[in-house]
Amino acid sequence: MPALSRRWLLLPLVPAVLALAAWILRYVVKVEAQTLSESEAVAAALICVALLLTRRDPAPDNTTKRPTPSTGRAWLRALVVAFAMSIIGDLCLHYHTTNFGYMFGIAFFLLAHIGYLTYALKRVAFRWPVLVVIVVALLALYFFFYMPSPVLRDSPAMGVAVVAYLLVSCFSLAATIDLSSRSAARWVFTAAISCIVLSDACLAFVDFAGFPQFEWPIMPLYYLAHTLIAVSVTLEFTRR
Repeated sequence: MPALSRRWLLLPLVPAVLALAAWILRYVVKVEAQTLSESEAVAAALICVALLLTRRDPAPDNTTKRPTPSTGRAWLRALVVAFAMSIIGDLCLHYHTTNFGYMFGIAFFLLAHIGYLTYALKRVAFRWPVLVVIVVALLALYFFFYMPSPVLRDSPAMGVAVVAYLLVSCFSLAATIDLSSRSAARWVFTAAISCIVLSDACLAFVDFAGFPQFEWPIMPLYYLAHTLIAVSVTLEFTRR
């Protein structure tokens, strides 16, 4: 089957439009729009379309130190699984009534990051110095802003869950960064995971640090991340 043409770049507009509509309904019209705004489900569907309609593996990036295997389509399945875990995590966080339910949500989002990490590790060579920089930055946020929270002080299990999720997030973001790469698709993927990390940081500021003013960018960043992932995949798997 032929490779997808660049017209498929229009596909990521679908989750982008849903995300914008959900944000307007929630923050402008003041209507809850949780069921409308599951952009990861839409983005996963778009990636499934790419899986079905193309057999072309992405071209090797000569700037990476890791050769490109011939299993590009299998990498996409890791993203689809990541989106599925995100949907379950969304439901756990949205409907949780106890710390246990919240930790369940964190666990599923942690699995989602493992999916992003799996995809990223097949695309660029891992850079340990990059990981160190990211870990130091996010751990500083945790110790100075999140750890004083009564929720974390009174629940060691919650603290362990948050730290574990933070560290896995660091790995998934670091795995996307290769400063020598000239691949637009891979830098778009880096931007996508960065949006997830920023969205999570804003959520933690609201839930743990007591700063409700950080609530408004949480979902736009989250939906932008899924849109950018779909853009990245479309760029990677379409013909020039």
